[in-house]
Amino acid sequence: MTSIDETAHTMFGMGRMNPMSLIQMMREVKGILDLLKRKSAESADSAETSFNFTGQHTDIAAVSETGSLQANAIESIPDETVRKNTISAYTDAINDGYLEYNSRTRTFMLTTKGQEHINSDEFIRQFEKDQLGNIAENKARIELKGNPSDLNAFRFTNAIDLNHLAHSSPEVYKRVQEYFRECEKYGFVEISPAGIATPTDKCHDFLNHSPMNDFNIRKVTRDNIRQVADELKDSAKESAKDAFGNILNKAEGGVSAAKETVSYISGSSSGADLAKEGAKFAAQQTARKAQQQAAKQAAQKAAQKAAAKAAASTTAKTAVSSTGYGAAAVAVVELTSKGANALTKMETQAHKATIHYGN
Repeated sequence: MTSIDETAHTMFGMGRMNPMSLIQMMREVKGILDLLKRKSAESADSAETSFNFTGQHTDIAAVSETGSLQANAIESIPDETVRKNTISAYTDAINDGYLEYNSRTRTFMLTTKGQEHINSDEFIRQFEKDQLGNIAENKARIELKGNPSDLNAFRFTNAIDLNHLAHSSPEVYKRVQEYFRECEKYGFVEISPAGIATPTDKCHDFLNHSPMNDFNIRKVTRDNIRQVADELKDSAKESAKDAFGNILNKAEGGVSAAKETVSYISGSSSGADLAKEGAKFAAQQTARKAQQQAAKQAAQKAAQKAAAKAAASTTAKTAVSSTGYGAAAVAVVELTSKGANALTKMETQAHKATIHYGN
């Protein structure tokens, strides 16, 4: 029987030029999983371990971070098939000498052989393949623009997390949220307190009698999942910047200067010009403390806005050139079985058309 090492070696070659440790890989995968996970209250389960079990041999990596794992971590895996396969993988690992099991404490522990095994480059590559493939399974990346084409998403999914959207600008993010709120008013969707939008029968009936136009959807795969996660990560950074800007705007003594500075943003003034103007308006403050605070805030706001403007311009150009859809908010959704079949059919037809026109 071919060992896991031999299989991974055959599939992935001699190994990495710059190998990652298993712990580094585990943390990277966890970061991607956290970004793609819907933040619905019902998905939280304190009994579940944070490790992403796949039912593959590489699940024994769950033992590595602390050197041991309680049996109830496996027993609490919600998916029955994954749970059974993981139990089988751990049983095989014990028989192969990679793990030991203490029946009194119900604890799995790595052996010396197991430690060497999971830190091998071949194991880490297989772990990466198993983890990313599992995370990406039945997920798609959709683009929302805050108009009727967005309802097409419900041809493929039954839930969109409106609070977890990647966006090139706050305006796009706000437009999408406002559009779905309007849809809720007219009975096309329901939105939970957590921001999860789900379609109503009225929405499905509308979609059944309407053609699908102007909608961008792409399946998430192990090959593009990092790119999709990076989009969400960049969105989180921009949201943090927005929050920082709001704090500055509301700071005592700096409100007047900040407001005056913002009026220059639409012009061609440089960051330095904006900072200078901020200081000028701050000079009108009666208290010296307020004057210094306002000048500092204006300078920070100017630099922040200038950088954000440049970044937004670059992002927008990239979005237009890569998708042809311009500014949009990106969501990662779970595909329904019907939606997954429809997307596969669409991708197959697109591939056939490419081959036909290529010939």
